[in-house]
Amino acid sequence: MIESAKQYLLGQKQLASHIEHVLIGGCRNARWMLPVVVVEKTGVGGGKETEIVMNEQTARMGVNDWKVRQNVQQASIPAMTQEDKQRIGKHLEREIQRLGSSEHDKRVAGMMRKLAGDFLS
Repeated sequence: MIESAKQYLLGQKQLASHIEHVLIGGCRNARWMLPVVVVEKTGVGGGKETEIVMNEQTARMGVNDWKVRQNVQQASIPAMTQEDKQRIGKHLEREIQRLGSSEHDKRVAGMMRKLAGDFLS
């Protein structure tokens, strides 16, 4: 029994070492993409305010919010083309059509269209 446990632990150690060598060691210079939402707001004085929103899992990974904000500000995000806006608008309309017909669903659809209109116009 002790020999079996010893073999199991040795196998786990070898597996962990192999995973670290293959996955982590091979990605040292890789560029990581994180699931974040960048919200840009125009303040009262006309200044832009950027907020980074991360899901709980990304936050638990110990991601540095300040570093993400710095990378976002340095990135050049191209403006959406009219074609992109139309494609997104069509997709959004398909999703809205999938909503039900209750009063709540109608209010949600109206708000989605209003927010999309501000963004996609």
